[in-house]
Amino acid sequence: MIVKVDDYMRHYSYLYTEDPIQLIGILKEYERELNFLKSMYPNHKSIKRMDTVLMMFQKRYPDIREVLNKINEDKISPEVVNYYYEHDHTWPEHISSLGELFENDVNFLFELEHLVSKDMTKEWENLTPFDEICNGKDFMCVGHSSYLPPGVPGDFNYKENEWGKKYISCSLFSNSILDTFQSQKIVYVIPVTEENYIASSPIDCVTKETKTNSLNNIVEEDGTNINIGYTFDIAKAVSGMLPPKLIQTLTLERYQLEGRHILDDKSSLTNEVVLKRKTSNYEGALLIGDGCDFLLGRYQYLKENNIPFKCINKGLYREKLGLPNYTEKEWDVFRNSLENFDWSEYPNEILEGYYREVVLPMKYEKNIQTYLDMHFGTYIDIDRIKKEEREKQRKSVEHAKLDFDFSTIETIKK
Repeated sequence: MIVKVDDYMRHYSYLYTEDPIQLIGILKEYERELNFLKSMYPNHKSIKRMDTVLMMFQKRYPDIREVLNKINEDKISPEVVNYYYEHDHTWPEHISSLGELFENDVNFLFELEHLVSKDMTKEWENLTPFDEICNGKDFMCVGHSSYLPPGVPGDFNYKENEWGKKYISCSLFSNSILDTFQSQKIVYVIPVTEENYIASSPIDCVTKETKTNSLNNIVEEDGTNINIGYTFDIAKAVSGMLPPKLIQTLTLERYQLEGRHILDDKSSLTNEVVLKRKTSNYEGALLIGDGCDFLLGRYQYLKENNIPFKCINKGLYREKLGLPNYTEKEWDVFRNSLENFDWSEYPNEILEGYYREVVLPMKYEKNIQTYLDMHFGTYIDIDRIKKEEREKQRKSVEHAKLDFDFSTIETIKK
């Protein structure tokens, strides 16, 4: 019988679970993750309880392979095998007392994992809201990297049928982590809640739907098992216990181990956050720049579909770390894009909109801004636009000051 807490369903059966490597991998991952969590939350009750139970488990079963071999010997005894085939492939009851004890102990650890995961979900719920994300400032959010909308309820590409995936693969993004899947320039920001969070990992993992039993089936959604694991190392496991700050720390450690620079796009090293599709929604999009970009096509798509967006210039965050604002490769791509662009195909209104809503908010380095002004200045009145935007910003600051003064007066009155 599968033990379920809410829709959580990771389950071990000594009769039907065939892969010992997978089980050993999960238990090793528990030990690794709990060591991280204990240092971050030394007084957390659920973490302390699971750590204590895991140590008792390891003391009771110092050699899991030996335990599994003994259980297997009970399963293949002559009387058990005869019963199995004489009763249409049905196991007799109480085949192995060791197996039953081991099964109960493993499943208790799985339930404790779920309880810790529920507590860590609160950390995921407290990331930077989309409205508060500001180019050049520190932030942390979860998002789906894609040109098209992520396919959540309300999107044209949402499918509420047997062909529609029940999960959505996302990543954690921050001022230190801006790698996107396949170097996409659009990230749809999705709030994480207790209703949609499943699991997370500092390593890009493989998520699939299945009807078969597996220790990597973490939740059940609409009768479908959501299975999260790896293709390159089945001994590694994924859980929901890691909070966002720890995912960021471990992701940055991967950069160092693999000889990567922070915010470098030589290869994509995304982390993974898996959410339920049906209970997810996005607040807006981030338009990710590399320090020098021409993103007119992406801008048009977002505007035509009425998707609110914010510009994030990776170059600003590189500067803070003492890194070059952009690479030679990025400069070559940028320059070729502008020089080979057919400006006559686009009305001036679109070019002016792009300049106001992307070029200026990106806060490009001076020489990049000059190069953009040289090209755009042939078709739009840049001086007028800059003057209007400065005046708009001045009024916005004045209004904010008035609002602050008014709220201060009201507070004093009270």
